[in-house]
Amino acid sequence: MKKVIAATGVTLTLTLGASVLPVNNEAGNEVHAATQPYYNYTGYTAYDTSFVLDSNFVRALQHGNVTLNGYKIQGEHQATNNDNNESVKVYDQKMIINPKTNRAITAAFPAKSGQISKQDVINAYGSNYNFVKHYPNDPDNTGIMKYEFDGSTVNFNFTNGYLTSVGINGGVLTSL
Repeated sequence: MKKVIAATGVTLTLTLGASVLPVNNEAGNEVHAATQPYYNYTGYTAYDTSFVLDSNFVRALQHGNVTLNGYKIQGEHQATNNDNNESVKVYDQKMIINPKTNRAITAAFPAKSGQISKQDVINAYGSNYNFVKHYPNDPDNTGIMKYEFDGSTVNFNFTNGYLTSVGINGGVLTSL
């Protein structure tokens, strides 16, 4: 009987002792602060453009940490001289590269026809966007949906309500 009481006391002490210990939030915050969302895409975009709706892509884009076919999109609206930039085509993407940083200032790529609707983009990115028609007589769902993030701008081009291409601008081009 004494063994049962002693065992119960030890178990109760361990249980209470573990639940009374203070939680160290600082260590968790440090790990969280050191982790930044990123997204690395390799390949053609016109075959399957659904990655632009992936929540990991959206978060990485918002944090300026997206890489397309080996080129990180520069972000932070860093000004660069137009004369020194290089235009490259990788798979079906066109990019303007800053040769000093080897990062993309802009990236443009086609979308798979009929795959992504305007509402799909709103569901993934939210309703804080500007929509501009190419021409005044265009249908309501034809134009550019523009999202601004800290360090980059994303333009979704739509024709009749479906995504046709995407442009990501991570820097500001200047003429010097």
